[in-house]
Amino acid sequence: MTTAEPQKTEAAPAAAPAPAPAAAHAAIAKKKEWNLKTPKGTRDFGPLAMATRQKVLRIVADVYEKHAAVQIETPTFELSEILKGKYGEEGQDLIYNLQRGETGEDISLRYDLTVPFSRYLAQNKVKQIKRYQIGRVYRRDHVNIKQGRYREFYQCDFDYAGVADPMVPDSECVCILTDLLTALELSPFVIKVNNRQLLDAYLLQAGVAQENIRTACSSIDKLDKVKWSVIRNELVNEKKVASDAAADIIEKFIALKGKPAEVLAAAESLLTNTELAAKGISDMKLLIRYVEAFGCLDNVAFDLSLARGLDYYTGVIYEAVLTGSSLGSIAGGGRYDNLVGLFSGEKVPSVGFSLGIERVFNILEERAKKNPLPCADVVVLSAGGEHTADCMRICKRLWDAGVKTEMQYHARKLNPALVSAVKAGVQVAVIIGESELAEHKVQVKNLSAKASVTVPEIDVVATVKPLLCGQPSSSNTTQTDSAASANNQTQTDIAAQANNTTQTI
Repeated sequence: MTTAEPQKTEAAPAAAPAPAPAAAHAAIAKKKEWNLKTPKGTRDFGPLAMATRQKVLRIVADVYEKHAAVQIETPTFELSEILKGKYGEEGQDLIYNLQRGETGEDISLRYDLTVPFSRYLAQNKVKQIKRYQIGRVYRRDHVNIKQGRYREFYQCDFDYAGVADPMVPDSECVCILTDLLTALELSPFVIKVNNRQLLDAYLLQAGVAQENIRTACSSIDKLDKVKWSVIRNELVNEKKVASDAAADIIEKFIALKGKPAEVLAAAESLLTNTELAAKGISDMKLLIRYVEAFGCLDNVAFDLSLARGLDYYTGVIYEAVLTGSSLGSIAGGGRYDNLVGLFSGEKVPSVGFSLGIERVFNILEERAKKNPLPCADVVVLSAGGEHTADCMRICKRLWDAGVKTEMQYHARKLNPALVSAVKAGVQVAVIIGESELAEHKVQVKNLSAKASVTVPEIDVVATVKPLLCGQPSSSNTTQTDSAASANNQTQTDIAAQANNTTQTI
């Protein structure tokens, strides 16, 4: 019996050592040159910009909610057919149409928040609501950073939908705009008002055909950006919607602007007594009366050149501008009684406005550069030794009480850490040392007053909170027996929690 010889196998070549992670990343980086920038018309926001933006958005939401508005949200993109034909000749070309996806639906990024809101009303059969919405919108527009014109930007909308007495919600919109701009400290400002019914009546009176009214309005809407000679040429020669004689008549009418009562009287003298003109005059008289009752008339100017180029406006229109600024309008809107009916077949009268918040951000971000970056109110520090877990425990206690707190992520000597905290604007330091820990205590240091007090750990919240409000601490600085402190911990926690709940309410 023979045994088979074992087969000889060639040794596999030794594998090359895997490159170190850093070397691998370097190799990848050499293969591709990345174009590290945001797409045109968009931007990143660092911590200071985000702090400013969050502050502004909170102010906006507070003003809207003060006027009893409720918040809704709609998708960032809509079915293309929902948006199509709602924004006039030029607006239609600015819509971002997306590639048809797996659902087979033609979809587009929302151009504004008003048309999606109207779709929402029709879809959900909502007949009455006072709502606000804050969200991003998208337009393929010419980018102008200095004027705050981007392709991705926030809008902050307020709208009332539903039946109401004439000019009641319309005048409240003027009041809310006044409250908003005042709360954002954007004075001086002026809110321009006009009425599409008056403008339409005068265009018809000048000889512009009914089917050309919206086209003419889209040209007049540019008057704050270009000279009348350019608008006139567009009306007469390019679009051919007005004769030379008609352009002369239009020029006389849209030149009227100033104090509401005076401009209204002048407009009334120029308009023939048609039903459309009479309705516009009646509405504006009521608007002026109600805005005066709200105490906002000093901020309002009647401007008959105001057109608002979007097709869906049917009555009062608004535009807010900062006096002496080249930014252009920072808010605009008006009445749109027929938009919801396009989707549902049932009329839901609506009025509202949108705050162009990006331009506001630009102004306030410049102001914020003079101030330090917002930081924690309290920092928890170790006076030496390995006390990371103890710092975490104190932080959690303060976080649970709603105190903005941070701790060090790496060991550091106490004095340099305190200097850094002061420079950052931190108000209070909670310091943990060996002697304090032995007695279940912490040191609470008021960094502005340079005064400190040693308190039981369970009293840290009750000691810190008054210091953040600028009040002297009433904590007992007498040394407390650690065993007694431990026995009383549950009762003190309950009392501190109840006290915190009462303050929050």
